Amino acid sequence: MKILFFVALIFTLTACSQNQPEPIPEPKMEQIDTQHKAVYDEEHKSESKSEPKPEHKPESGHEPEPILEHEPVVTLLIEKNHVEIASHLNDVIFNARFLEIQTYEGSGQTVHPHVLFFDEKFMGFHYIMAITPYPYSNNAHENPSIFGSHDGVIWEVPDGVINPVVGIPIDIAYGGYYSDPFILRKDNILELWFRHTLGRSPEGQSIRRNSHNRIYRTVSTDLKNWSPLDIMLDCPDNLDAFMSPTVIHNGSKYRIWYANFNSQLFYIESDDFVSWSERVRVYADLGGLGIWHHEIRHTGEQYEALFTSADWGNNPQFRLFFAISDCGLDFGIGSEISVRCLSPALVEYTVHKCSFVKINGVYQMYFTVTCPRRTWRLFYFEIAEENLYRLFGS
Repeated sequence: MKILFFVALIFTLTACSQNQPEPIPEPKMEQIDTQHKAVYDEEHKSESKSEPKPEHKPESGHEPEPILEHEPVVTLLIEKNHVEIASHLNDVIFNARFLEIQTYEGSGQTVHPHVLFFDEKFMGFHYIMAITPYPYSNNAHENPSIFGSHDGVIWEVPDGVINPVVGIPIDIAYGGYYSDPFILRKDNILELWFRHTLGRSPEGQSIRRNSHNRIYRTVSTDLKNWSPLDIMLDCPDNLDAFMSPTVIHNGSKYRIWYANFNSQLFYIESDDFVSWSERVRVYADLGGLGIWHHEIRHTGEQYEALFTSADWGNNPQFRLFFAISDCGLDFGIGSEISVRCLSPALVEYTVHKCSFVKINGVYQMYFTVTCPRRTWRLFYFEIAEENLYRLFGS
């Protein structure tokens, strides 16, 4: 029997500003990574450069609307099988906390977090997060950035770090953009993996939107200095979108889970970054929905995952599921974390990719939500392991 885990979001809107926010500056071209530029120039050296570069515009196609003077208050109420269980698990009633993030372009709007926790400080912090700005859904600013924290709640830009740490893509004027960062620790090195969706050619030749995708890797020993980008995976034919990659190093092999545009999840592995295994389809029953984004962790003797699924109906919505697996290839039936807005006036919202860490039997969860007027906000909450698994009937 499928058991659903419902989290109701009650948004309380306190006030709205009547003034337009200050314009968000477009990325500066000097931020472009020079090594990436060399790769791009080599690929397009035979193409004509006579046509002027098209003006880059936000993907949303309209000017930003007013933002809130105050952040929405988010209260989470847990239900099981549509029945409130607060009287049985009072300690599961909690408030999600809005996290302030100082993004490099000044909006504070973020998407796609990935958080690591360290028992002993690593590079000066107990927590390190990779995340991207996403002001008003403008992917021109979706460039991986690094933040550190001592408690997982208050985040700062580490001393000497200049975000975005990988610069901006050379083909940004032609629709290219970065996204989907993932970090992992290997010995005393922090690895940053992220996705690049290539834009059309400088000559304007037809390349289908999102049809050419790559995964890059760069490493650092101090968060400030990063190695030149290495192309780890390259798919020019839209077969694999490499969305939301999860990367785990088990001591001998890199293991990668990624989603494609058909909302399917796949697994590959390699021990040399050259020869990759044949992709294997990963199973997860999310109520007939496909997988859009995900995060998978190896916790003890099993794999735990948060899946964001896509419901592409007349009113597209994203839905969140929690699932476990013994092998990482079969997650069985997922349990839904239903994110609902109970205020009829606030219907513009959706939950996106989530991250989590497990510390001493407590899950610390980070999730991004689209608030009204297409603003993106990062929230945080905690839940004890025994309560989480009791809700799922485990």
